[in-house]
Amino acid sequence: MQANGSSWLMRREGTGGESGGGRGEGTRPKVGLALSSGCARGLADVGVIAVLEQAGVKIDAVAGTSMGAYIGALFAAGYRSEQMELMARRIKTIDVVLGVLDVELPPVKGLLKGQKVEDVFRRELKSLHFEDLRLPLYVVAANLETLERVVFSQGPVLQAVRASCSIPGVMCPYEYGGVRYVDGAVVDPLPVSILRHTEGCDIVLAVNTIPTVGDLGASAMVDRDPDAKQSRIEQLGRWLGQWANLAAPGNIGDTLSRSVLALQIRLADKASRKADVCMHLKETGNHWHDYHNHQHYIEHGRAIAEAKIDEVKRVIAEWQPAATARKQDDERDEL
Repeated sequence: MQANGSSWLMRREGTGGESGGGRGEGTRPKVGLALSSGCARGLADVGVIAVLEQAGVKIDAVAGTSMGAYIGALFAAGYRSEQMELMARRIKTIDVVLGVLDVELPPVKGLLKGQKVEDVFRRELKSLHFEDLRLPLYVVAANLETLERVVFSQGPVLQAVRASCSIPGVMCPYEYGGVRYVDGAVVDPLPVSILRHTEGCDIVLAVNTIPTVGDLGASAMVDRDPDAKQSRIEQLGRWLGQWANLAAPGNIGDTLSRSVLALQIRLADKASRKADVCMHLKETGNHWHDYHNHQHYIEHGRAIAEAKIDEVKRVIAEWQPAATARKQDDERDEL
């Protein structure tokens, strides 16, 4: 795919689908892994990948949006789950999280500049290009000029991932080649169809870390305690936090992120139904910026993958070539 003359946006030729690629080794089905957006919740992807590795499930292509794009890029570059977990362990305290928050003043284009986030990505992605990766990778972002979905599959990986992670309103749009890009979550939060149609995958495994409306409602009922009382110190701390933290509940960052979440929920739910197996993280108790709580999400990722691994193996073992053509035809109109 190409936009505004930027050649690095073009699809890699000969990787699959209509471009002429083939399936996995021998008669094995070609298996794709779709990783959703989800901010800190996306760390569950690491746990899922660990279970797939342990089970010997071979992945032939990856597509990701937002946090899923970053984890997907690491995986496509050859990083194993234990290496990704070590990276996550660097985020031990809230001080580390605050270290990547470069506030935009005045906050005209967004609350955060996003340069420090890009610096974090650069540590592992360095100057990698899509053509250098071990696996075909597709990264989704939204073109803010045309409001279209953009699929990155050639050129610098870092810029593609940075564009895909620009949460609207929270982070300034990423400008590259005269085009502004924002988080791919607003157009395709769970890129199942890309793997099926563009890459020609026979089987698509999806990891959806976006809660459903039902998940959120159940969580709210559990968390709500009408008898709970706060001390005056706790009340004062919450009041000060409300003024000082733009991402606090009810403030602009929270309002914007929840508005995007409302859109993602419906798009991701629709996409998950198109996957052959969808591993869905239903845990909803923490904030989108809760990256220091990495182990919590990684363990939940392991749990949801372990619950589905027998189904994954069965779907791969029972695959028939004719099924792929039917699924591609069903999804062609969505691209």
